This record gives sequence, structure tokens and C-alpha cells, in this order.
Amino acid sequence: MIDEVTIEVPDASDLPLIVKVWEEFMDYHADLDNYFTRSVDASRNFHQFLNSLLTDEKALLIVAKTNNTIVGYSIAKLAELPPVFELKRYVHLYDMAVSMPYRRMGIGSMMMENIEQWAAENGVYHIQLQVSVMNKAGCSFWKKKGFTEYLLQMRKTVEEE
Repeated sequence: MIDEVTIEVPDASDLPLIVKVWEEFMDYHADLDNYFTRSVDASRNFHQFLNSLLTDEKALLIVAKTNNTIVGYSIAKLAELPPVFELKRYVHLYDMAVSMPYRRMGIGSMMMENIEQWAAENGVYHIQLQVSVMNKAGCSFWKKKGFTEYLLQMRKTVEEE
């Protein structure tokens, strides 16, 4: 059993712990599809990306903590569609990850509630995300949260000559 979980905005001292959760998240996905294999300098680059989010007024970086340990994180950003669409503003949910031992305990739902509140506070009522089709647990989670499929993103590896 875990103690109370809090959802917080991290500071710079939390970034290395967020990177650890991200590494687990990426390795989980790489096991499903090698497309997600991390580069040699991925952790350093992700740390720099996280650092840039700390001062980005259009970004929300949150962490889930229990027992002073970061067990999850999420990244969302305000975004805009091209002016050809009636719907202009939306929230792009980049990542949401919960460390394996803490999954299925409601932590993702807690972070999602925080993101939805932040979106509404910013006058935005549409949230978009991408999830790997190989990640069955992730697909199931997002469908339970009310997300529906509306685009199909595809890729092709071109053979080297």
C-alpha cells in the first residue's frame, strides 16, 4: 500500500527523478516496438527539455509524488491548429507515465484531472494525445478517460540501398 499521492509542479531538483521515470516509460515502449529505442544522449536531452518546460508559460509539467518519491509525471502544452480550422486552441498531452509498481492505483487519473483543470483555466476544452497502438494498457486507459480515435498516424521504414 502506498501513502498519500500528491500532484505537484516540480522544480529543477526534481528533474533527474523525472528522467528516471521517463527512461522506464521509454524502455517499456521500446520492448513493445524498437522504434522507441532511446539514443545514447536521450536522457541528457530529455533533461534539457524538462528544464525548458519549467519556464514555459504554455506548458504544464506535473509530477506524482508519494513518500517524497516521484512515481509519475505528465507534460502538457497549449497549442494551436492552423487558422483553416474552427477549433483553434487545444492542449497537446505529450507524456503521461507512472512507474510500473505504482500503476493501476489511480495516479494517472489524478494527473489527468489536474491537466483537465489546467486546460479549463486556460479556456481550452480539447485535449489531444498520441499513444502507441502496441501499448494496449495505455490505449485502454485513454479510452476509459473518454478519448476517442480520430486520426491514424502511420510510418514506413524505407530500405537502405
